[in-house]
Amino acid sequence: MPRTSGPWPSWVFGPVRPSEHICYVQGLGWTTKYFGEKIGLYFAWLGLYTSFLIPSSVIGVIVFLYGCATIEEDIPSKEMCDQQNAFTMCPLCDKSCDYWNLSSACGTAQASHLFDNPATVVFSIFMALWSKLSP
Repeated sequence: MPRTSGPWPSWVFGPVRPSEHICYVQGLGWTTKYFGEKIGLYFAWLGLYTSFLIPSSVIGVIVFLYGCATIEEDIPSKEMCDQQNAFTMCPLCDKSCDYWNLSSACGTAQASHLFDNPATVVFSIFMALWSKLSP
């Protein structure tokens, strides 16, 4: 099937290469003519809203990478992952559970640092201000 079908120009069907999808401007005029003004306004708002989410997602990735970079300096994770301090923990249930070592939760402690590090406080303040200041 050819890329153009019917009275629509070829640019309505979008770019050919995936790299062109990054900065592709929507054909809102054609969308409005075909679907009507309400649907055209919806797609215009969706494009604007998505472009507003780009700064917050970039900062969120930076915060996550900060957590990855500082995972070795996290004191609670160090203490939990230390095999020399073999802390024996009480069973998690009353009857059929055994005692367990705290070091068995090392991976969970390190994963929690990735998403709950000091930079997430700054990110939450940024998100609160961004939600109030954005249109």
